[in-house]
Amino acid sequence: MIVEDEERELFLLSMVFGAFLIGLVLHGTRFGYQAVAEITPLRDIFATLFFVSLGMLLDPKFILDQWSLVVITVVVVVLIKMLVVFGIIRLFGHTNRIAVMSGAGLFQIGEFGFIIAQGGLVAGIITQHFYSLVLATAIITMLLTPLSLSLATRFYRHMIPSRAIKGFNAKEVAASLVSESSPSTERVVIAGYGRIGQNVAQGLQDAGVPFIVIEIDPEHIAELRHSGKPRIYGDASNAHVLSQAGLNRAKTLVVTFPDPLAVVNTVRTALEINPGLNIVARVHRAREADLLKGVGVTELISPEYEASLEFLKRTLAVSGWRRAEIKQTLPIVQQDRDFVEFGADDEA
Repeated sequence: MIVEDEERELFLLSMVFGAFLIGLVLHGTRFGYQAVAEITPLRDIFATLFFVSLGMLLDPKFILDQWSLVVITVVVVVLIKMLVVFGIIRLFGHTNRIAVMSGAGLFQIGEFGFIIAQGGLVAGIITQHFYSLVLATAIITMLLTPLSLSLATRFYRHMIPSRAIKGFNAKEVAASLVSESSPSTERVVIAGYGRIGQNVAQGLQDAGVPFIVIEIDPEHIAELRHSGKPRIYGDASNAHVLSQAGLNRAKTLVVTFPDPLAVVNTVRTALEINPGLNIVARVHRAREADLLKGVGVTELISPEYEASLEFLKRTLAVSGWRRAEIKQTLPIVQQDRDFVEFGADDEA
């Protein structure tokens, strides 16, 4: 044990840094997935303990007594961090929308801020008053982050410049357009390559229908590249990305995102580019269905609803019902208010 301590001191490495190196090594091995599966419960426990400890360290009396100082500090931290993040994102060539969204999600004081502040307090570099100010500011900025992201996500469509639809840079196209197929008015654009998107793409390929996939997950892009399917890396709700997918020449757009807000934003942006586009979109709740119908979606599909009908059909079948009786009963079930078919027309 003494030898190990001497060797660690020789390389000036801590046990924490050694654990970090072990994680990097395990990540690239076949044992990585199992290691993550075993560590995940501990990660949740430690995350819970972290926030419990924050609540115990926070002094509400300090916030009430020094509320003006706390508010000013929070505003200064938020503005500085948002400007720094925005500048860095723009420096790397990303759009204003991405820069604003990143700034809205990264303006809080991170976990390392507590460690640095506590270390400074122990070393006598900062006072208890300054430590309490840092702690209160960090917790408030953490609480404000979800609200900021929600507001930025709700209004980010207004951050997309209209000129992105009209013009583009050739270098940006070469970087974002991974694969291009011949233009066709029959082409189907698939937004999202999850399980539903994969099945749709495979079905269109088997049917000989030209299509192109828009996906922002690099792993899915690598899978598409390996299988030779046409694809574009990017956010499908971005007008520039959609325009590069040939949406103005496409006949149908299939939106498979599970996130309802992403579905709505993608549909609205797509219809701005091609008002005559046929859109098949995924939906979960009746409220979202009404909104998407009002926007102009052609077909709405609820995977949960379709699965529930199939469950009911097969349950009746194994219970001894004849096919004719099941076929006669299903329309009655579909008219029940507890079984809302989002994709059906009023005449159906």
